[in-house]
Amino acid sequence: MSRSFKGFLQAYAQELTGCGTSSIKKLFEAVVGDSPRGAEALLLLALASGRADYLMRQADGTSFEAAYRAALADLDRAGGMLEKWLEQLPGQNRYRKVWNAWRSEATRLERDRRMLPGVRDAIDRVMAERGMTRAQACRLTGLNKGNFYAFMKGDVAKLSRETAVNAYRTLANG
Repeated sequence: MSRSFKGFLQAYAQELTGCGTSSIKKLFEAVVGDSPRGAEALLLLALASGRADYLMRQADGTSFEAAYRAALADLDRAGGMLEKWLEQLPGQNRYRKVWNAWRSEATRLERDRRMLPGVRDAIDRVMAERGMTRAQACRLTGLNKGNFYAFMKGDVAKLSRETAVNAYRTLANG
């Protein structure tokens, strides 16, 4: 997996609120202000980082307090295990959607690593059909020579799925 759940929540809360900070207080101010869609990610971040009590003090007296308290009570009824609770929530639950976003991101790298050898083989076939060297392919695609060579030797981490597919398209159509 590319990063921890806590790391994902930090980045996701920042993305949803438009704040480049790790401050629970500043993130919550953004949620209350003009970024309410970050509310669920922020509560989960506070839970994952042991700062839920601090967030609840920030939420005291706001429109988010009741929703946060309800979620915390539900989590307690489920045994207090955050990831287990998130997995058992219905698919359309707002907190489950954050969990689903992380699972999707967390498995993306694994899916890419399974797919990329096939793209590498397709690039190799196109190059062979056209009598093209790796250096010529690098010039045509604009890719870094070292990364492309390593990718073609089997180090699929050297190119992203998007870059590899674009290289294939360029070579196949060029």
